[in-house]
Amino acid sequence: MKVYDYYDKVACVFSGNFGLFQNDGTAIRTYKTLFQTNKLPPLVISNPGDYAIYCLGEFNQETGDIVPDKKLLIHFADLVEVKDNG
Repeated sequence: MKVYDYYDKVACVFSGNFGLFQNDGTAIRTYKTLFQTNKLPPLVISNPGDYAIYCLGEFNQETGDIVPDKKLLIHFADLVEVKDNG
């Protein structure tokens, strides 16, 4: 499992609402659905250019360890086009 969170580029903080997903594809699909159905905080929905989704690392379910490996996954602004067209 991998650990994901979204980052506020204006406040320079992560949300702290961590999600565990099998891979990047399932994380993007989930965040895209949350965005399209307005189930994220209003600031994210209203200002998608200010937010991005990151993979923070790998979570070992047996040991509880998190191995850091932070990488940018996608900007919420990239989900706006999906919302408008789909």
